Amino acid sequence: AQAAAAVPDHPRLDQVFDVFAEGGSLWIVSELVAARPLAALLTEQTLTPYRAAEVASDVLLALRVLHSYGWVHRNITARTVLVCDDGRVMLTGLAVGAAEEALCGYDPVPPPPDGEPDAAPEPDAIPGTGGGVPRAGVFGPGDADPEAARRAAIEARGVGGL
Repeated sequence: AQAAAAVPDHPRLDQVFDVFAEGGSLWIVSELVAARPLAALLTEQTLTPYRAAEVASDVLLALRVLHSYGWVHRNITARTVLVCDDGRVMLTGLAVGAAEEALCGYDPVPPPPDGEPDAAPEPDAIPGTGGGVPRAGVFGPGDADPEAARRAAIEARGVGGL
């Protein structure tokens, strides 16, 4: 989770200043943002198609920045997307997710892409999961992490979904 504080400041990311454990609790020191979660906004009103596209574009920009530093967010929801009072959109929750994953023994910084030295994926692993999810057992939509698929484009504005 300390590494989350090393992600450089960006206007579309909630800046994390420090992460530390004290007294059996995990503390995250981050930017104070005058904003509301997208989930709260959506309970009051429906976004226009234009505004929905703006929100999606801002989230994609935040993901592009995270991915350029080797990070995968893994928990993008309407609760981790903040709509600021001035209209900007920010992605938050990186440090919390990283801390939760560290407690479970998972490293949120993904391995190098194919062709670079790395541990071999598990045999018979599900494609697009980095080799960490074996085919055996129950596997549902909530278990897959589309953002982590190395060959998947994060630019989705041109596919007619928005």
